[in-house]
Amino acid sequence: MSKRYKIKIFWALAKDTRLSLIEKLVAAFIYTLDYADKKCTANDKYISNQLTIPKRAVEKAIMNLETYCLIEDLRDDPTSYQILVCNKSICKKGYFKLSVELLESDLDISTIFLYGYISTFNTSERTCFSTSKTIGESLGLTICEVKKGLKELKNIGWLKIFEKKESTRELKILI
Repeated sequence: MSKRYKIKIFWALAKDTRLSLIEKLVAAFIYTLDYADKKCTANDKYISNQLTIPKRAVEKAIMNLETYCLIEDLRDDPTSYQILVCNKSICKKGYFKLSVELLESDLDISTIFLYGYISTFNTSERTCFSTSKTIGESLGLTICEVKKGLKELKNIGWLKIFEKKESTRELKILI
């Protein structure tokens, strides 16, 4: 995977409340390759470098993803040496993208997921209408994590929030 590659966060992975954000990110890396008809033969250090997360976190995520029957790690098998995707139907339900540049930022991982999610709903005006509850349910985040992420994006100037008199608000991506 090149440094300019975009990771696809498939909706089914994003909504899976069993998974931590790190596990979702590692699964997305593997599923993105499979979606592009490529094998994942990367070692943990390579995945760690690509996703800018600790190698130990990748190792733990892969073990947990196997436990949840989302992947099968055959990298110790000299005849296969790859990580297999076990549930290809996950890829049929759509996705949002995270750029590697975004992953390399100093943003909290929940904020990175939040930015990727909001970006998918942008029209030509680059706006999104959604509640914290809806966003949280879509990403498997708590309302507090969503609010914290929105505040972080607003504070760094990447997002403008227009509160409406109704129960919704307009989120406008600025970069």
